[in-house]
Amino acid sequence: MANKPLIAIFCSSFPPEGGGASNRIYNLAVLLRDSGYRVQVVAAMPNYPTGKIFPSYKGKIILDETVGDILVRRVWISPSNSASALARGWSMASFILSLRTLAFGHILKAKPALVIVSSPPLPMAAAAIHFFKKRRSKVLLNVSDIWPLSAHALGALKPSLLYRHLEKMATGMYRSADAITTQSSETLEHIKALLPSLPEAMVYRNLPRQSVHVEAQINHVTGRVKRIIYPGVLGHAQGLLSLCQAIDFGSLGICLEIYGAGAERESIQSFAAANPHRGIFLLDPVSPEVLSEKLSVATAVLVPLIAPINGALPSKLFTAMYAGRPVLYSGGGEGEQLVLEHGLGFVAAPGDYNTISGNIRNLVAMDDEALGAWRKRILAIASLHFNKEIQDQQLLSLLSNIMAR
Repeated sequence: MANKPLIAIFCSSFPPEGGGASNRIYNLAVLLRDSGYRVQVVAAMPNYPTGKIFPSYKGKIILDETVGDILVRRVWISPSNSASALARGWSMASFILSLRTLAFGHILKAKPALVIVSSPPLPMAAAAIHFFKKRRSKVLLNVSDIWPLSAHALGALKPSLLYRHLEKMATGMYRSADAITTQSSETLEHIKALLPSLPEAMVYRNLPRQSVHVEAQINHVTGRVKRIIYPGVLGHAQGLLSLCQAIDFGSLGICLEIYGAGAERESIQSFAAANPHRGIFLLDPVSPEVLSEKLSVATAVLVPLIAPINGALPSKLFTAMYAGRPVLYSGGGEGEQLVLEHGLGFVAAPGDYNTISGNIRNLVAMDDEALGAWRKRILAIASLHFNKEIQDQQLLSLLSNIMAR
């Protein structure tokens, strides 16, 4: 074991936290472990998406544990999911302080063959890259969202001195990395435009680990009540509250099952309770394994954003694809392009509730035979164009090239 190369991963979120970012890093860690590497993950004390430290982690400054046989070092953070820039800034500063005092040196002493840094959060990623590149470590940067551009698209950050500083920080981070992976082609093109001499790079999409059994997925839904599932964060960017208020799912002959947590959860819960006829059911977040079971009896998956966000590609799109389920997509950008190109579902502009309602009517009108044929086609597209095994081999080859330099 001691002779195996060590790969360290720095991120803000890791199981037991849910969400696409947490699952993506966990799947990456499992891939590296199963490929013969020692893996050490460094993350904040679990707090996402509630903005509160999970009960079993409260009061701890540092904690070493294993999650699914992956070694994880947790460090203190003052968490926040507030819209206040000051509160978010202090939260990020507290995390960076903890990393500098409790994690960076610890990992450096272990002499990692490679350090993988996940961004966002941009300040954390920039601090980690600066520390390890200054000490001549090999660093791979994983970019899932383009900051500060994404914050601007959501209205959370306007052009200012701070904005320009974050842009400069991001560009310096891209330039310093030995290689870059992105979740979307749009993000990779953005970085290429900034850096003509971009280091090695590839698109590494957030594809699920679950295998799909076509016949089981098809047969489970025959004759069942039609339902739409939303699995994920209930935050400002997704706009679930406004969508629930605008669309009467019950009158459309379908129910919406929401599995998630976040800033809008309490408001959605109150609205659903006050309007039981509208077909909205708010449930607790579930593990990827349980979600796979829920999707096996679902008709479609809801994938909304309040605005097109440069580089954003919701992982729910791939979750739906791997389950053979069409999507109701309203996010614009690369996600919309993929849905249209491959026939993965219905699209609408963000906030266009009339079109979303019309798409739901079209979905409800489809019979079991038509839906079954569509599901089989989606599964075939997933296997042909978004094959996780092929993507994983490409990533492992990239990592091998970096470490061999």
